[in-house]
Amino acid sequence: MALLPPHLLPSPIPAPPADQVLEGSQWRIEILSDTVIRLEWDASGEFLDGPTQMMAWRKCLPVKDLRIDHDEVGGIVIETAHMSFHYDGKEPSSNGLWAQVREEDSWGGTWRWGTDAEFPWIQGRNLRGTTRTLDTVDGRCELDKGVVDGRGITTLIDDTCPVSSDGVFLPARPEHLDIYVFACGPDFPEAVRSFYRLSGPQAILPRFALGNWWSRYHRYSDEEYLEVMSEFARHDVPLAVAVIDMDWHITNPPTGAGSGWTGYTWDPELFPDPKKFLDALHERGLHTSLNLHPADGIRYFEEGYERLAQRMGIDPASKKTILFEPANPKFMLAYFEEILHPLEDQGVDFWWVDWQQGEHSSVPGLDPLWVLNHYHYLDNAHRHGRGLTLSRYCGPGSQRFPLGFSGDTYITWESLKFQPEFTATASNIGYGWWSHDIGGHMLGVRDPELETRWIQSGVFSPIMRLHSSNNPFTRKEPWVFEEPHCAIQEEYLRFRHRLVGYLHSEQFHVRDELLPLVRPMYWEHDGHAQAWEVPNCFRFGRELIAAPVTEQLSEGSCRGRSEAWLPEGMWVDLMTNIAYQGNRKLSLWSELSRTPLFARSGSIIPLCGSAAAPDSEGTLGMLGRQANVGTGNPEEIELLLVCGADASYELVEDRDSDTSLVRTLFEWDDARHRLTIHGADGDLDSIPVRRKIRVRTYGHGIDTQLTELGFIETRTGASFDLEPKLTTEEAKRSEQIRRILTHARCEVETLTRLDSTWNEGRGAFFAALSASGVAPDLREALFQIAIASDL
Repeated sequence: MALLPPHLLPSPIPAPPADQVLEGSQWRIEILSDTVIRLEWDASGEFLDGPTQMMAWRKCLPVKDLRIDHDEVGGIVIETAHMSFHYDGKEPSSNGLWAQVREEDSWGGTWRWGTDAEFPWIQGRNLRGTTRTLDTVDGRCELDKGVVDGRGITTLIDDTCPVSSDGVFLPARPEHLDIYVFACGPDFPEAVRSFYRLSGPQAILPRFALGNWWSRYHRYSDEEYLEVMSEFARHDVPLAVAVIDMDWHITNPPTGAGSGWTGYTWDPELFPDPKKFLDALHERGLHTSLNLHPADGIRYFEEGYERLAQRMGIDPASKKTILFEPANPKFMLAYFEEILHPLEDQGVDFWWVDWQQGEHSSVPGLDPLWVLNHYHYLDNAHRHGRGLTLSRYCGPGSQRFPLGFSGDTYITWESLKFQPEFTATASNIGYGWWSHDIGGHMLGVRDPELETRWIQSGVFSPIMRLHSSNNPFTRKEPWVFEEPHCAIQEEYLRFRHRLVGYLHSEQFHVRDELLPLVRPMYWEHDGHAQAWEVPNCFRFGRELIAAPVTEQLSEGSCRGRSEAWLPEGMWVDLMTNIAYQGNRKLSLWSELSRTPLFARSGSIIPLCGSAAAPDSEGTLGMLGRQANVGTGNPEEIELLLVCGADASYELVEDRDSDTSLVRTLFEWDDARHRLTIHGADGDLDSIPVRRKIRVRTYGHGIDTQLTELGFIETRTGASFDLEPKLTTEEAKRSEQIRRILTHARCEVETLTRLDSTWNEGRGAFFAALSASGVAPDLREALFQIAIASDL
């Protein structure tokens, strides 16, 4: 009989069809799909059928046009639509085990066991995945391998621990080789889909987790913490999650009891009534998390010590420390039930697991961090619906246990420049739920511009979590920065909450498509080399492309530079309504309050709540001044409609369970200028009976306008005829050209000449741009606007 309850037990893995399995006395091959082949080598002939830490699903797909043959020396040759696999039946060697992707010549990569020669160019190397932590990183760092490879073929070696049917982690078997060959060619999304089918897909987060988080390493009292929450409310800035760092618990234990890093008992001086404190946070609409450093075990002075000691057969009177044994299922079950669950009953919603004590446990090959992530996520899902934990990445397979916090980065421009790329690159190993210390954690510089740009970037990160060290000069409350930085930061935090409905809906869509939320642009390169050259530009869900500014304002244009590559089609910057022709790389220059955010013609993006009318002078420009909204299913919805092609979007909402899903389809008929809101389908109790609808229209040759459609019955829906307000791209560009010139640092005569020649025509304007008195950054900023929608 299993010691662990059912929610902590693994699911069985069905065996592949017999015609997709080959076996010798010391090897076994499983052809898992057209793109993935698994080879096991074991001198004792003992193969793994059940799950491992890394590969918990191992879903097998039918393989069409499968050919199995032998070469001239008796070796096995397997041909699928995408791979040619060769194996001599012996212990793996570079001569006897190799595979080739069957694609056009430019993607005809070959892999050989024991060799992994990489080259600097994109099509000659692995495109990397992610890493365990960014602690103390200032700028870039090395990343582990991913399944997306520029050569079109790569491998993962599963050397993680097997998991028994009763949920016990078994010792890793270093003598057992378990090799997965991925041969997806240029289809990078398929490489990650293939990995998800083997390892398991990303989990769906609870909706609230997509809102703004507050966290700070600071010795708060209950009154001080609640006052910070009240100050956010007075500034009309929404928060969804309140994190209390390690000082929630006793940090000065009795003499001889060890350090204060580990603790499970509220500090009575700071939090005399913990339940009252947590209730007060919940009344403000906040979910709560407490920090844990569990390595020192449970000591005699902790409130739950006696209960846990009795469960573990220890005499409480002995005051013997109960060792933290993550590899012991009996201990872990008792630890949750006797120590953590009573705290959750007080109002703790989930845990921040801050494990930094090494990678070894009593079970060979078992990392304690993995066990903590595994148990915490599954236990939280069992008790609260959609599971959540905040912990560190622990290798491939970690995508099943969100979230990951990336650690204590330095507060520098170099760190900011790496963070969007780091987030997008993690998708190459299927890890899409990174939570960063937005604004940086420690040391570095105090720079309001850096903090503003970091918050802008953070709004377009998977998780928007403010955090900093216990230093008065690293605080992240927007109001500690002078204007205009405070106002800009607050407006972006409001915008993040308006995006929650879109982001939550996208979770379901990308889960169905087996994709992460954030994806590098080279995933859809389609042969375009420039898609590889924009590491800080990425898909943000299926409808948006973000290119956050990670550089300081330039001297001449007084704008920050970022780069984007836009796929085929016409794209619109949602803050300026400038249209850009796609299938090219752009150098974009944004004023301090703006960051490039694109949607293609034929897009609908649902936002929660409302915003004011378009305002070219406002912080977010055409998006208007943002309202303060929570993270629940909203009473009001605003649709960002990018005209120019037919569009549809299915909004998915729930009450944090798959049994409460409800779907609402929005459709735009571009030729008839008709918007149809279909009646909601599913659990109608999840959404309001009536909703107020607004539409903000964009498009090439279309002026941005906000249209009130009034209230509709969500059960029945409605249709509306909309007539977009026409303008010209020339008029929109003229407004932006004048805006750039107005804020530039430049000789007045030069600005006057540029302004007048713009009105004379392109030839005169480009000639004036070439003059020696125009700073290069100002020239480039003006040029990109001038040619924005040109073919």
